[in-house]
Amino acid sequence: MNDLLPPASTIDVPLKDQIDEVAREIIMRQRVYGHQVAIKKMTQAEADRRILRMQAVLATLQRLK
Repeated sequence: MNDLLPPASTIDVPLKDQIDEVAREIIMRQRVYGHQVAIKKMTQAEADRRILRMQAVLATLQRLK
């Protein structure tokens, strides 16, 4: 689990940059998961769940600013 902790230098990423990156990630996941659903590699329910989780992360970060 400690492998998930970022190096000290990455902890100083500004909150706005973190928010922007999560927003970009959501857009990318929507595109990728849409394709995965279309080719039957992922169910729509799983895609929706994963995107919802990232939207929750975004909402949490936005509340911090």
